[in-house]
Amino acid sequence: MALSKNRIKYIHSLEQKKNRKADKVFLAEGPKLVGDLLGHFPCQFLLATSEWLSRNRPLSTVADATEVSEEELSRASLLKTPQQVLAVFRQPDEETDISVISHSLCLALDDVQDPGNLGTIVRLADWFGIEHIFCSPNTVDIYNGRYRTRQTALYSPTRVHPLTEGYSRLRHFPGRREYVRTTAFEKWADCDG
Repeated sequence: MALSKNRIKYIHSLEQKKNRKADKVFLAEGPKLVGDLLGHFPCQFLLATSEWLSRNRPLSTVADATEVSEEELSRASLLKTPQQVLAVFRQPDEETDISVISHSLCLALDDVQDPGNLGTIVRLADWFGIEHIFCSPNTVDIYNGRYRTRQTALYSPTRVHPLTEGYSRLRHFPGRREYVRTTAFEKWADCDG
């Protein structure tokens, strides 16, 4: 079955946060990432080369698996060098409960724009035992296609919560401590909130 122009257009639209958010989906590419996510997130559809499909049968959890040529995969992929498989997964439906701040070690991020920096922050937070990371609406989301270590955020014991509403309430939450960074590469100043 040939890959339709509409499906390719849809895949490319997922590069934008607003489209991922509206459809509550994210794109994963590559054998390792797709293979790891298949058992953990519902797969909306999967495109793969015959080589990948022959090594990864049966795909009982995937309702819509399509075999494509490498040329078709190249047209659909957001990567410069496509890697045998791409899949669109549903984002988990999670209610963000900011009350965890009162009994957990948490981190709030505002305006982190680089996906690589977010990945580093998630790994460090996990290492330091931070249980929850709250991200402001203007912070890059964990479902960003360029977030190569997205796997870290999706599997980490540290839960990453995108905030849409309730973000301003964090500032006034009782018992919080605030660490303010005034300019790049300066020390963190400890301030009581």
